[in-house]
Amino acid sequence: MTIKRKTALVAIVVVFVLTAGSALARWTGFLSLGEKKKSGQIEKVEIQNFVSPSKEYVYAGGRLIATEEPPGTGVDTIGLYNPSGGAFFLRNSNTSGIADVTFSFGPAPAAGFIPIAGDWNGDGVDSTGLYDPATGAFFLRNSNSTGSADVAFNFGATNQGYIPIAGDWDGDGVDTTGLYNPATGAFFLRNSNSTGSADVLFNFGAAGLKPICGDWDGL
Repeated sequence: MTIKRKTALVAIVVVFVLTAGSALARWTGFLSLGEKKKSGQIEKVEIQNFVSPSKEYVYAGGRLIATEEPPGTGVDTIGLYNPSGGAFFLRNSNTSGIADVTFSFGPAPAAGFIPIAGDWNGDGVDSTGLYDPATGAFFLRNSNSTGSADVAFNFGATNQGYIPIAGDWDGDGVDTTGLYNPATGAFFLRNSNSTGSADVLFNFGAAGLKPICGDWDGL
């Protein structure tokens, strides 16, 4: 995207929605800060053909920032994993009822495997994964369906009691894996779903606690 503006324009914020396979689906807002919009302040807007899932972006100054990811409700819901059968049971609402999505993924029985979930490919939909602490291997699936892992890699030490976690650590719209060592309170975060050393390493809190992850401040 290229935006040319006259010096009289102090700042602009453009909010828009991109839909998969299209250039620009909808403008949701335009705000000119400093003075009212005048003809010629924005001389040219070139929209590239983004092949992208539906996301909401804010263009401010020289940066294009993804802020949230419709479609869907944008609400996380619960699921269950049965290691004896390697089966996942996912619910699309946080209510009582039967599973909306059921499938098998990984070995069965999956002794010692730990389930995780995240948006591994940035399509706006969370999907499942497995972590094998005996080998330090992650097995990630890009759809909630039976099949082999779309991404498999090793990360971290083996047989150390580490707990797998997932989150968008660098804000690029893709969830990646991490590990927490309850013995020392150390977090090891990786910014790509691939073999390598931790991109972010720090200690937080007392030993023996359980980790949780989230966007606590909405920034």
